[in-house]
Amino acid sequence: MKQLSLLFLIFLSVSFGYAQDFTVDNYSVDITLHEAGYFDVVETYDLNFTLPKHGIYRDIQTTYDLFTEEGKQEVRKIKISKVEVPNHNFKTPFGFEQRLSRTYQIKIGDADKTIVGPQRYEIRYRVHNAFLHETDGVKFYWNLKPSDWRTTFKTIEFKIHFSKSIAVDSNDVFLYSGVKGTTTESEQIDVLVADGLVEGKSRPGFDSDMGESVTILINLPPSSIVEIKPFWPFWTDYGWVFVLIAIVGGFYMTWRRYGKDDEVISITSYFPPDKMDPAMAGFLINDSDDVSDLISLIPYWGSKGLLRIEEIPKKGWFSSADTKLIALKPLSEAATSYEKIIFDGLFGSTITPGENRSSYQ
Repeated sequence: MKQLSLLFLIFLSVSFGYAQDFTVDNYSVDITLHEAGYFDVVETYDLNFTLPKHGIYRDIQTTYDLFTEEGKQEVRKIKISKVEVPNHNFKTPFGFEQRLSRTYQIKIGDADKTIVGPQRYEIRYRVHNAFLHETDGVKFYWNLKPSDWRTTFKTIEFKIHFSKSIAVDSNDVFLYSGVKGTTTESEQIDVLVADGLVEGKSRPGFDSDMGESVTILINLPPSSIVEIKPFWPFWTDYGWVFVLIAIVGGFYMTWRRYGKDDEVISITSYFPPDKMDPAMAGFLINDSDDVSDLISLIPYWGSKGLLRIEEIPKKGWFSSADTKLIALKPLSEAATSYEKIIFDGLFGSTITPGENRSSYQ
């Protein structure tokens, strides 16, 4: 008994999780076939929301697996453009996203607003690369009614317009309704064929639930619709690969120019031999007693803790910064004679340990 109750609860949760939040009281679709090789679609939905919702999604299948008249399997990719949803906010995927996805999703509604009760939605879009061109003619094959909505369509009517110069009679039109993949012609929808028009309307008692579709096939005369062939067929199927390569290449070039760390250049450092000050080393290198050789003694003495170097900030607009040398302790007795001459010339000859004297440069 407990197991039965548990199964019942699971059934209820699944049922309510997939329960419809709106009904489709009326649905109509108006399609205009253009001899230039595309067609325009206008779908009108009269919905009744039973629970507060933000809006609806309209998913249009854009990738089809089909067999050519030679029996060869191929993948057909159609393109959607010129989407409009008057009086409603909507979002559509950008071009690159459309190429990668098998469906084209139109998001209709407002994330900050909920609706309830009767609502009308009109969705307009253009379809490219959907006609099937064969030797015996051109085939227009299209799902008139979406099959993925978790609700019931109570009525459906459609109109398909084309040029009156295109000869089509009732033997060229086939309509299917029911479970997806049905090959038996529909007995729930009346179809009328006239000059330049194929129209149909569902009979009383018609219901089309989730997973059921309404599909039409119209055989058109050869050359009645222009076959649009891409200038470079490879680009149509695999052009997105080149887009990816371009994006990755752009990131790589930007990284090489701006993001790559600078190359580390090794710097050669020279050190005098042991027990030789830099002034003597400079003299021995070029055999000349330059001023720079003598000045090198100042940082040398600083490294030995004999003096400290301080910078005096400039004062006023026209002054310049100055440098102060502070003697911390006297030279050792082992210092060379020229060291003592320069050191005593800077600080005097009577510095005692612990005494500080200054010299300005």
